[in-house]
Amino acid sequence: MQPFEYHGNWWLPDSPDKIVPGTLIFHPIEGISLNLYGTFSVSDENSAALFKVNSYPLILGVSRAAQPITLYKCLGIGTTGFIPASDYAAFTSKIKVNYIFVGHHFVEEKNILFKNMDVNLTYLKDWIRISGIQWQIIDENDKRKHLIEYTRPESIDINLNEVKFQFSHETWFKPQNFSYAVDEDIWIEITPTSKTSFSDFLTYYLYNLRNFLAFAVNRPVYPIALKGTCSDIEKTVDIFYQVDYMPPAQKLSLQSEQMLFRYLDIADHLETCLENWFAKIEALDPIKELYFAILYNPSLSTSAQFLFLAQALEAYHRRVHGGGYMTLEQYASTYKELVNAITKSLDRSHKDSLKGRIKYGYEYSFAKRLNLVITEVLKDYADLIGQKIDNNKKFVDKVRSTRNYLTHFGSEETPRDTPIKDLIELDQFKLRMLFLLQLCFFVELTIPAETVRSVVSNYLLWNPWPEYYR
Repeated sequence: MQPFEYHGNWWLPDSPDKIVPGTLIFHPIEGISLNLYGTFSVSDENSAALFKVNSYPLILGVSRAAQPITLYKCLGIGTTGFIPASDYAAFTSKIKVNYIFVGHHFVEEKNILFKNMDVNLTYLKDWIRISGIQWQIIDENDKRKHLIEYTRPESIDINLNEVKFQFSHETWFKPQNFSYAVDEDIWIEITPTSKTSFSDFLTYYLYNLRNFLAFAVNRPVYPIALKGTCSDIEKTVDIFYQVDYMPPAQKLSLQSEQMLFRYLDIADHLETCLENWFAKIEALDPIKELYFAILYNPSLSTSAQFLFLAQALEAYHRRVHGGGYMTLEQYASTYKELVNAITKSLDRSHKDSLKGRIKYGYEYSFAKRLNLVITEVLKDYADLIGQKIDNNKKFVDKVRSTRNYLTHFGSEETPRDTPIKDLIELDQFKLRMLFLLQLCFFVELTIPAETVRSVVSNYLLWNPWPEYYR
């Protein structure tokens, strides 16, 4: 998404006769604003309405190039002018805009429905790594020829229960006076089985697809361009909105060894992977939130990343594999006995604190769950884990005591509780936990173990495993 400005005329859907000139300014990181040479809020009876904070679900406009534009989810953030004033033109106002639709007027929110959407994402072309461009050098009769051919690759079609994803190439041919450029890009067309609201496209399909690609390339992924096909008419709408960050153009390219895995690594399993990625959203969402919070915020402190990963591993085992020392029903009588055993002379807050600590006594402890992740969930990868974790028990004890220390910052230590306080060692343990969590995701995607082994051996961060991390 590149910055742009549109000069034009703007109005509210229910007041099409009150047209206000203004400039729409879009920047992918800094956001979107509409600067009006006037205001939508003029009231002859109450001038205070001019300076009231107003929300506008929809604002319609036409650019100087006659492009119909819809602004969605807008908020007035400032009005300047002098009172009394003869008309609205004596004022200027600024409106914050969340979304821009270029190409169509949506008069009501309920009409913002799309049949499909096409998205171009950062690193997508590097991840697919399939090109239709072929270049040959032919030496013939003492003459050298450079032969460039292009054949559009076949699309990659993924059919899930509720949506179809189509990965397809788009090509540009750019002849110039003394050069001829051929460039290609890859788009994903998202087509649900029924017309879908913009919100669902953005927060469900696109959000989870972005996260899948971010997991694959081990980098934050952002939309470069987004367009949708309206549900009732065959009209394409270009869509723009603010993103948190956009990497510089020179950083928008990755080599194979910089990615966790490539499309070619899992080509035969991609449909199953995406099916599982979407089918397990409810169970894995809290774990993904913690994982991607680290991925999208590399400036997080090492201790914060450590805590997020510890929480993610514990939540993963509890939500996906469950289990406990006993069932809740079995624990009911034990809980009652423990409560009755609390010293009666303690003050109420102390007793309530003790009751809270034993309330979930039937649940596996954090250390137990982490050990089960290593020894049972990831048993097929015992050799890979053994290359990075020399002693499972010592590792689990260190992680447990460090998590407790970073959560409570207690001062008392015992031989059993020796938290990590050295930042380099903390970083080493954080990376081991990251490795375990990525393996857990591979398990949930049901990628064959031999494929995962190949992926790990090719990924620059995990292989070779530097002595620094041991």
